[in-house]
Amino acid sequence: MQMDLHRELLGDTQALPYLRLLYKRDLSGTKWLALKDSILQKKVDQTFFNHYLLSLSEKTINSFDDIFIERDKRMFNRVVRIDSIFNQNNKKIVILAHSIHLKKKPVLEYDKVTMLGGYLEDYYKNQFYNLLIQ
Repeated sequence: MQMDLHRELLGDTQALPYLRLLYKRDLSGTKWLALKDSILQKKVDQTFFNHYLLSLSEKTINSFDDIFIERDKRMFNRVVRIDSIFNQNNKKIVILAHSIHLKKKPVLEYDKVTMLGGYLEDYYKNQFYNLLIQ
């Protein structure tokens, strides 16, 4: 997704340094480059750019186990961050995600991993409604 963003904003040629860094999973190098890149900064507003920098600061997932333990928690943290940055008037937001992530309880009874829906329900309380479609 990050690669597509850079290509869309900068075009194939100007995005190439970013693509190389992202391909190597060098997020700190990508962040350094973005902070020096006035062209990229002019293409987006400051709020979006700040969110972009935060997304480059996330810890990378290095193991298969981390995917299941960390993934939904990271999705939740992104939702809260995006909501706080872009939703200044406390309006409703719609979150599109695979039904398995929007479940409030784990898929398997013995599974202790909290799903995105569980995090959202705990945080937003009775303001959170999920609609699961198959």
